Amino acid sequence: MRTAALRGAGADGDRKPTGPGTSTTSAAAAAQDPTINTFRFRRAVERVHQLGLRVIAELLGEAGVPLERVERFADLDRFPPAVLNAVGADRWPPSIFVVRST
Repeated sequence: MRTAALRGAGADGDRKPTGPGTSTTSAAAAAQDPTINTFRFRRAVERVHQLGLRVIAELLGEAGVPLERVERFADLDRFPPAVLNAVGADRWPPSIFVVRST
């Protein structure tokens, strides 16, 4: 595992994130069909989640996510799962489809 990246130290920790949702991705390409990008992103996240903690840690480290930000999300474990479920924080928001007539 790239521990330097997980700690945010060295060249990997100084690197700017790239890919979907970052300024290095073409805004025009993302704007063409944001629904497809959203579904692809959701499905990819679900697949990564199924692979377990090690893969998630590697992804966060390679993306250069600071430890403080990971801890902020980890602090959500103070809420009982029933509370997160009641407010919908344990699932994706509902999808909205736009129907266009031709």
